[in-house]
Amino acid sequence: MDRQSEETNLIFTDRNRVELRKFREEEAACEQAEREERERPIREAEAKLAQTANELANLERQRIASGKDDESWADPIWAGKRMTKAEARQHNIDELVKFAKDNPDLCQRFWTPTNTDAVIAYLERNDIHIATVETYRRAFLRLGEYGLLEERPAPEPEPEPAPITETEPESLAEAEGLDGIDPLTNAPRRYSDYEVAQMSSDEYRRAANIKIIHPSGPRRWW
Repeated sequence: MDRQSEETNLIFTDRNRVELRKFREEEAACEQAEREERERPIREAEAKLAQTANELANLERQRIASGKDDESWADPIWAGKRMTKAEARQHNIDELVKFAKDNPDLCQRFWTPTNTDAVIAYLERNDIHIATVETYRRAFLRLGEYGLLEERPAPEPEPEPAPITETEPESLAEAEGLDGIDPLTNAPRRYSDYEVAQMSSDEYRRAANIKIIHPSGPRRWW
């Protein structure tokens, strides 16, 4: 095969590659469009179902918030039994206190005066006048499930105490101390407060280089 034929074959080969790549890209685009068209009714149906579910949930939430709840729960142990209003009030208070002690996780999330009032109002709307610990637990869960209770903010972590480091007495006073001299060499020296505290008055005068003026003239103490 001569050189011209080889060059012609190379040109056709490159052209074929470009055309094949373009064909594959177009084919993939068509398949993607067809798949999206086939799946469009499914997506629309799913979106409609989600919208319907949200609307039903909102209606249920409104009903629970202001009306009767078909799923409210009264403890059957008190079915048919009676109390005076004063007795029922005290009983409900005692049971609410027990609920708070027995359900720390729920109380950590929802125990506020506003939420407690909402739970009591919910029970009254549903004609539950004698409550128990389980009654309160279910009511808190029910209202919390539908976002009818305020979440308490998470407690801030307590700061860790600063570490206590032990230091030598000399290091406690390095910021103060005394700039004086060494009585033996007369060389400048810095004394710590600890060293100063151990000195006698004479030693302090020598270390501080304090001079006493006598009638005969200045005189050192050494």
